[in-house]
Amino acid sequence: MSETSSCGNQRTTNHQAPPALLMPGKRAEIYQDLARLYQAPSWEQVQSALDQVLLKYPKFLLDSKDGHFHVAKELDRQEKESYRFGLESFQEEYVRLFVNSREGVLAPPYASFYTEGSLFGEAAREALAFYEQFLLTLDNSRNEPPDHIVYELEFLSFLCSMEQEALDQGQQPE
Repeated sequence: MSETSSCGNQRTTNHQAPPALLMPGKRAEIYQDLARLYQAPSWEQVQSALDQVLLKYPKFLLDSKDGHFHVAKELDRQEKESYRFGLESFQEEYVRLFVNSREGVLAPPYASFYTEGSLFGEAAREALAFYEQFLLTLDNSRNEPPDHIVYELEFLSFLCSMEQEALDQGQQPE
């Protein structure tokens, strides 16, 4: 394909497909994985997240020197660390960052806090309106406002999945 620049010169453009990591389906998976990491930790969740990372992204374990995967070595290292940093440590850190600490909530997981300085603000109402546009309902068992980062990441995953479906059907996503 060629196009004309503002100077009148012809130039050729190559429109290539984006790298696989940037495809909507892959982004949907990444958002879903990130959402899991922002939920209050349970042992099943921590182990599942580690397993998913190892299964989905094995290149992270690639040794660049000899090109061999060292999955067993990495799993052994993680198991040793898990004894040192057990589930209680994950839970304590979660509470310290997202729920409460002596210094207050260090990293509130709510958009309203960052946009308005309070909870259940306009950002929460806007998030809920977006979810409702797509006929989505909140998981009431979480007991969190609609602008909680887990809901927002799951919504991004949902949108990317819709985009991937449209591409798979030969449609141009909106």
